[in-house]
Amino acid sequence: MKALASQYPMNFLYNRQAIDKLSGFRNCTDYDYPIKLNEFDFIPYPIVVGKWFFTKFTGVNEVAIQQGATITLSFSLDGKTSIKQLDFCSIIECPFAAGNFNESVLNFLPSEANDPVNTNIIFDTKFEVIGPDQKYLMCIEGPLAIKF
Repeated sequence: MKALASQYPMNFLYNRQAIDKLSGFRNCTDYDYPIKLNEFDFIPYPIVVGKWFFTKFTGVNEVAIQQGATITLSFSLDGKTSIKQLDFCSIIECPFAAGNFNESVLNFLPSEANDPVNTNIIFDTKFEVIGPDQKYLMCIEGPLAIKF
């Protein structure tokens, strides 16, 4: 996949609300996922490597999410993809009840020795929530800027 940096103007990093409340993210397909987001945001944005940040998300969940659910994060740049799988219930308290939700999760993105310096990179990103029965509960994709 080609990096999104060439597709978005530089002020995109700081003015995503002009796009929409999902910060440029969209459903991966036209499938009607049980988790429907009304808002999805990172504070501060862009995310700064080595600093704490919040992920804020609101919406409606049509099914209770139980132990065994996973979150799969995919980050692509210049044809290379990095995939990380997380235990849903280690990030959000389970069972995660059906109904309206308004959550903020504190996160930390550690720096690594081979990270670039003083650079913003926009990754093609996909977030998937998969239930313990392997059914897709949510899939969104879009640009994610990280400041190194």
